[in-house]
Amino acid sequence: MSTIDRVEVYEFLYTLKNVGPDGGWGINMGYYPGGNLPVTNYAITISTDDGLRGEYVSQAPKTPSLAQVRIMAPFLVGKDPFAREEI
Repeated sequence: MSTIDRVEVYEFLYTLKNVGPDGGWGINMGYYPGGNLPVTNYAITISTDDGLRGEYVSQAPKTPSLAQVRIMAPFLVGKDPFAREEI
């Protein structure tokens, strides 16, 4: 049986061209010709003791928050990667 032995979280920065924050709360993004919006995001890799590896990159910046992912990541170690409902 495989068990998760490592969870790694990588934070990275990239720039969205022709994009800027909306005019209201700044939560949403919109098309702004010539705009450059720096965005922070994250990727996760989950590795098992028998060499399996899964990867995930969030589609939306910081959703769920990076802090939530870092808090939960250690709890995955030792779990069965195929018991997703249980996890």
